[in-house]
Amino acid sequence: MKRRIIPLIKSLVNFEYNIQKTKELLMELKLARVELNAKPKKIDLSKIENMLTKEDSIILYFDRENSHKDLLELQDHFEELGKSFYMKEVKYGLADNEYMYQVHIIN
Repeated sequence: MKRRIIPLIKSLVNFEYNIQKTKELLMELKLARVELNAKPKKIDLSKIENMLTKEDSIILYFDRENSHKDLLELQDHFEELGKSFYMKEVKYGLADNEYMYQVHIIN
């Protein structure tokens, strides 16, 4: 029985890992708004990676509508690739919802 369970567990772990990698590739984040009434533009992970291949470092500003969890997943992705990742919240007004996320990724 143990001989059957161990390969099954390994295949489930590999399946979970592949699902996570697929989610990362499909990840879309919203860039910071240029105007207060405008809708935020979206950018996907592949575009960010392409930008990083052309530049040594990039600074991106993300909208407050992004979940903090998604930004932490973005951080995990780039740190797994050996990149340095810095993120902070930037407030541009006095209200609680007047902020954006600044992300700096360095090769």
